[in-house]
Amino acid sequence: MSALAPQLSGTGTLLRFALRRDRVMIPLWVGVNALMVLSLPNTLESLYGTAAERASLKDQMAANSSLRALVGPVFDDSLGALTAWRVGVYAGALAAVTSLLVVVRHTRDEEESGRQELLASGMVGRRAALTSALLAAGVADAVLALLVTVGLAGHGAAGALALGLGLAAVGMLFATMAAIVAQLTESARLARGLASGCWAPRSCCARRATRRRTTAPPC
Repeated sequence: MSALAPQLSGTGTLLRFALRRDRVMIPLWVGVNALMVLSLPNTLESLYGTAAERASLKDQMAANSSLRALVGPVFDDSLGALTAWRVGVYAGALAAVTSLLVVVRHTRDEEESGRQELLASGMVGRRAALTSALLAAGVADAVLALLVTVGLAGHGAAGALALGLGLAAVGMLFATMAAIVAQLTESARLARGLASGCWAPRSCCARRATRRRTTAPPC
């Protein structure tokens, strides 16, 4: 621990600086994402106002393999479950983009502009910049998880917490991926492109796995 402390010196200061620089970007991205998720239950309720209509939707999705492959299977007919089914992938993608943009902005962008060299010449540990960038992304993901959990708690607290934590986990996964890519690339544009390009195959694999699990014959 004592050997790691000097390498992380100044992390708190850099984190506050990062959050101050992103005082518009992070609230905007997180707010749009949370609004997209929290507005959907009312939309679904206006379209499928009764439990019978929602059950019919679930049965239709279960019977249509093409739609199930496109948008994923429906596991329950409650408003909370339908919200997670309909918007979960898009909210996860938005959380991923937010996190990777924050991390690349405060790592590779800083190195390209020369600010990182100025900071490194002061009383800042060599791992402080990367750690503060990951923590800034973590703050954004934690706020998103909190908003989603509180906003959907009326439709099932456990499911709302699971969705909120899931979105935060996706965001941190891509924040970590962006941190790794930023260390291996020479430009911020390339780092953003490579980190963003990892979303499509992961999403496709997740849906294929879910489809196999829901369509596999019983043992």
